[in-house]
Amino acid sequence: TVVMQYGSGQGEPEMRKHICEVMAVEGLVADPDDVTVTCGSQQGLDLVTRIFCNPSDVIMAESPAYVGALNTFASYQTEVIHVDMDDSGLVPESLREKVTAARQDGKSVKFLYTVPNYSNPSGISQSTERRREILAVADELDLLVVEDNPYGLLNLDGDPLPTLKSMDPDNVVYLGSFSKTFAP
Repeated sequence: TVVMQYGSGQGEPEMRKHICEVMAVEGLVADPDDVTVTCGSQQGLDLVTRIFCNPSDVIMAESPAYVGALNTFASYQTEVIHVDMDDSGLVPESLREKVTAARQDGKSVKFLYTVPNYSNPSGISQSTERRREILAVADELDLLVVEDNPYGLLNLDGDPLPTLKSMDPDNVVYLGSFSKTFAP
């Protein structure tokens, strides 16, 4: 009778356990109960946007940003405000200025969306110091961070950089994918 029953909405427990083991390579300590299996980070991003956003809410995103994310945000009628990037990644002062300006205009800023490793389409990876700076600004502004990290395990120059989630477990939603590492 178990065969004909619905499984967990979060994914099979054994699979979630193994996902936590892979996440540990990037410094993430996760409990399988805190992991939800999706069809990739794109579906995860869709769920996060659906949960947190209403039409006309604002999402901060690095510039340039992943077009798949922008399409998801548009499908929920959100406004995207782009945050400047330089050779070290997202510019913290630009984030602070743009969030402050949006809030002064009465806008509801829901989260920052960022791809910290090999950002698509720029290819820029945020340095560890830049990650700390971004998290400090997000904390100061009480801003949720959505980290999309499909490329984190592709670092061929040494150990993976620490994830934003590993640096701030309480204020970062982590999205990962195996599509770039298992079946590129």
